[in-house]
Amino acid sequence: MITIDGVNVATEAVTALSRGESHTATLGPFTMTGDSEMIEVCADRDDVVSESNEANNCKENRFECPTPVPVLAPPRLVALIGLLMVVAVGRVKKAG
Repeated sequence: MITIDGVNVATEAVTALSRGESHTATLGPFTMTGDSEMIEVCADRDDVVSESNEANNCKENRFECPTPVPVLAPPRLVALIGLLMVVAVGRVKKAG
């Protein structure tokens, strides 16, 4: 389960893992509503699985969003010449 500032934003069921086994997943994207958010990720939050250490199932971290959020400008020029593609990369602009 993933929570942002205490609000559940994603849940993914995972089958039982053997000792030492891990699980990796990509969830999101998520929209930030402020300059910083407290993100918490939990496995077995309700202690359904019996473990020797029930206190290490969650991890939380504060994520800071830079302000103003950079706005990426689209490429200025894209040209396809035979099998060669030329792209002029846009600049990063500050919002506001």
